[in-house]
Amino acid sequence: MWGTDVPSTLVQYSYQGLLDYQWELFTEEERKLVFHDTAERIYFPK
Repeated sequence: MWGTDVPSTLVQYSYQGLLDYQWELFTEEERKLVFHDTAERIYFPK
């Protein structure tokens, strides 16, 4: 999950800027894990 461990970065950078940075940094599979799958696994276990 992204954004919860270093929320102070939002004071220095815009949310959109951080998303743009992450989009270039991660592969498609990594984005899926960061922006969706991890939270789904933790909050909605099957």
